[in-house]
Amino acid sequence: MDESIHAQFTGEKRSIDRATFHLIPEEQIILVAMKKTELQAWLSQKPIPWQEHWLKPQLIEPVEVSIDKTPLVQKIAEQQGHKVLLLPVHHPELNPIETIWAIVKNECGKLLRQGIQFKEVCKHLEIAFSHITSETCQGLYDKLQIKEDEYWLTDDVE
Repeated sequence: MDESIHAQFTGEKRSIDRATFHLIPEEQIILVAMKKTELQAWLSQKPIPWQEHWLKPQLIEPVEVSIDKTPLVQKIAEQQGHKVLLLPVHHPELNPIETIWAIVKNECGKLLRQGIQFKEVCKHLEIAFSHITSETCQGLYDKLQIKEDEYWLTDDVE
């Protein structure tokens, strides 16, 4: 990344949605798929105490408690000096793509109400997307910034 661009965005506060790929932790462990020896090795590597006579369910418990579940995307952002907040569920006003989809769905809905078949509506998606102008996006971004700033202040996050 160009240093001037990096400097411009360093220390930014950003919100991301809770899409599954945003929540993937750095260490991806499927505990039920791990063998007892793998669990023992994982615990020994950390080092977390365990006992040789423990059964697999007893080994899973300390692993489960000790796994860092911080999303990888959040760790990367924080290493670059950014603060990340995961968007709360059911808050589309904080996610502009939700408004974009609402506009597109509204355009397609108008076509359906005019008697066009659903299969034909798909052909008109491009027309619906053409109504999303740079001004539309800037307006959404401006509203998002205001709303996001309100939440930052409410949560007293620096």
